Amino acid sequence: MNKDHEDFTRTGIELMTAWADGGQDTKFVVERITAKLREGTDPLLETTDMLIGVINVAAYLLREHERATGQRPEQSLQSLAAKLGRAPE
Repeated sequence: MNKDHEDFTRTGIELMTAWADGGQDTKFVVERITAKLREGTDPLLETTDMLIGVINVAAYLLREHERATGQRPEQSLQSLAAKLGRAPE
């Protein structure tokens, strides 16, 4: 099956929704990730698809944040890295 940008993004939304629905407990999102890995025939390909999907969602949210605040995505990421005590690479 040939996946496109929207397919990857839907997968990312599914995983991030599972994360959001789980609150502080990551059990639900881990269950969804595990289920997606079992659904596919190639765990590496499934992992890559999920990663691309989550990156697509993060990119969308960074752009929305930029529109709302004027802060560029790089600045937002640098700010997060500083809060975690690490300089971005």
